Amino acid sequence: MYLISGHDRTIQPEAEHFMAKRIGATTREATSRHASPVSHPYEVAEPILEAARGINR
Repeated sequence: MYLISGHDRTIQPEAEHFMAKRIGATTREATSRHASPVSHPYEVAEPILEAARGINR
């Protein structure tokens, strides 16, 4: 899972889409700028929790 900050002006979202595609990741886009964990913690936490639920033990 690759979370893209849709309004990021530090790392362009187009570059993030390119990098995610290159590694074969599925993407989600947060409606935030560069510091998305601070401004949108729930949008950041959800893909992490989703990935954790998908781990087979």
